[in-house]
Amino acid sequence: VLLSLKSGSVSLYPEKYECMKKIVHGSNYGMTPKRMSEIILDELGIVVLVAECTKWQRTYFQTFPRIQTGYQLGILQMLRQGNRIITTPPLGMRRKFYGFGENNVHREGLAHYAQNVVAFVTNNALIRLYESKWRPYLYMQVHDEVLLSVPQDTLQESANALTNAMTYELQMPGGLLTIPTELKVGLRYG
Repeated sequence: VLLSLKSGSVSLYPEKYECMKKIVHGSNYGMTPKRMSEIILDELGIVVLVAECTKWQRTYFQTFPRIQTGYQLGILQMLRQGNRIITTPPLGMRRKFYGFGENNVHREGLAHYAQNVVAFVTNNALIRLYESKWRPYLYMQVHDEVLLSVPQDTLQESANALTNAMTYELQMPGGLLTIPTELKVGLRYG
């Protein structure tokens, strides 16, 4: 049995879920509704009008206002004050951005910050599992996902171990953060 744990959520409407995922990720990374509409068409083959992307993005930012006023503004200030250098928690890793144009550098900084933190969580989950009895069952890591291949009779115990390895609090500049995860179980990957 394969166990997979990654960040995200499941929807009864996969097309809407995929569109919303593009809008949420794009919004987090400073993407315009026009660009989101283009990407959804190019990557999913679904027509979503710019006005609809604008509405969904506005709703997202109203629901999570600190995305703009905390996270995005904080990254922009870090880039301006630190000579285009971003320091990402929890290890204090530093990266300098050399791109052209403030908007482009800001988007790259937003993407780097978020992906660096998710990579930290995923890599630490691998270490925790490697140092446990689940080492022989480690199957692979894909971006923000860890897979175990386990015997059926260990399903509940291994699911708990995988969830515990990837779900914990991180000390971030704005307070504690636990990245939500989603567990999937199946007989094959995908």
